[in-house]
Amino acid sequence: MSDHSSNWQRLQLNSALISWLLDSDPAIRWQVMRDLTAAPADEVADERGRVATEGWVRSCSPCREVTASGEVRHGTTGGTQRCTCSCCCDMGLDPASDQAIRALRLVRDKVTWKGCGPQECDRNTFFEGEIEPCINEQVGAVGAYFEQDVRGIIERLLSEQLPDGGWNCKAVNGSSRSSFNTTICVLEALLEYERADRGTPEVTGARLRGQEYLRKAGVAPDERAAEAIDLVASKRDGDGRWTLETRYPGVMPVEIDEGEGKPSRWITLRALRVLDWYTA
Repeated sequence: MSDHSSNWQRLQLNSALISWLLDSDPAIRWQVMRDLTAAPADEVADERGRVATEGWVRSCSPCREVTASGEVRHGTTGGTQRCTCSCCCDMGLDPASDQAIRALRLVRDKVTWKGCGPQECDRNTFFEGEIEPCINEQVGAVGAYFEQDVRGIIERLLSEQLPDGGWNCKAVNGSSRSSFNTTICVLEALLEYERADRGTPEVTGARLRGQEYLRKAGVAPDERAAEAIDLVASKRDGDGRWTLETRYPGVMPVEIDEGEGKPSRWITLRALRVLDWYTA
């Protein structure tokens, strides 16, 4: 395994780092409690319950894109909702909360892909998706998480799996080699679909053929990922934190960081979670 294991063991005992992470939004706190501390399950659940009514999710809820009368605001498309819904999913918004139920009903009934994808998909509803697997995986994942019907997307993704077990948006142009990013994204969608008790032998089989690096599925760490793990560990600063290195053009659904070059709680949480898995 990576030679950073001993450093990680010291970080694991760094109460100042954990306190810094907990001094944050409920979306961060409940995941830190669940994944990096020994907090009781009921306390984790209580903290997660705050996600729907406090902090970041209130700012990026899909409801913001729909008027009080139920009409979609000008400029709202499947593309904008894909980012917004993914954020809500990653932050742990409870699918059974009133906020989630109302927001996702409006997205399902009002949002299409017109203007943000191939023209042949203009009339598709949000949860019908479009044609690229790296787009459809996000829609499939959030749809499964929020208990929407995404069978069409899942069936399409299954039909697009390449012989090496992965996926690639460039397959339509003749590529026969999978993309790491696209593959991981699709696997996360298939896993979310299974967790929603909608899995089939075909879905499980497709996931198993490509999930060698998928931490979320609970697989054993693969030593071929050592170089990537070392790169992640090398980005850690002297306080055990990771910074936001780059801001790309575009508008974030919600601002969760203090700026480029500043320590990021979200990135630090994700990095620590992966290191914990790899060095366990």
